[in-house]
Amino acid sequence: MSAARLIEAPHPDTAPRIMRRRDVCGQTGLGRSALYAAIKDGRFPKPIKLGLRASGWIEAEVAEWITERIAARDAAEAAAVKPNHA
Repeated sequence: MSAARLIEAPHPDTAPRIMRRRDVCGQTGLGRSALYAAIKDGRFPKPIKLGLRASGWIEAEVAEWITERIAARDAAEAAAVKPNHA
């Protein structure tokens, strides 16, 4: 099964969906500290402000991040399988 079939981005004609931190952590498997460390390092999409004390993430950006992780894993596995010809 390809990564594209696992995570489907929302249809372009629909409004972007916003995910709260608990949902993002549940979807990605990242803990709170790991999530914010990844954001700080530029390895995860930045949240958008929803209010004074509320933030959220665009669902499509989170889905894209997950798809990229799957593709990176698959590429690493494929590279490890390739025989080295000298």
